[in-house]
Amino acid sequence: MITYPTGQGRSRIPRKNRHCVLRLITDQPILVPTRRKADEPQDFFVLNSAGLLIWQLLDDRRSIEEIAGEVALKYGLPKERALEDTVNYLSQLARIGATLPDSP
Repeated sequence: MITYPTGQGRSRIPRKNRHCVLRLITDQPILVPTRRKADEPQDFFVLNSAGLLIWQLLDDRRSIEEIAGEVALKYGLPKERALEDTVNYLSQLARIGATLPDSP
């Protein structure tokens, strides 16, 4: 499992798994895995507005701290709170396989 630490890990760059795509279903953003084995459940992950912003900011260039900074600006949060929320959300995305191991 991938974890996203808050300390020195702030500079790490999380990446999207290309086998997980964003779909809008009745105006609701949903992440859908595109590569599963036949016997695996076909799960999907519904994104809230903050989750959609985080997903859109995963561009292989932005660090966790930079993504959290954008979240702080958009939602008027203190930077540390936005960082904590971003790390938690990225960890959830990692658990469902939507992100890959980040690069240093």
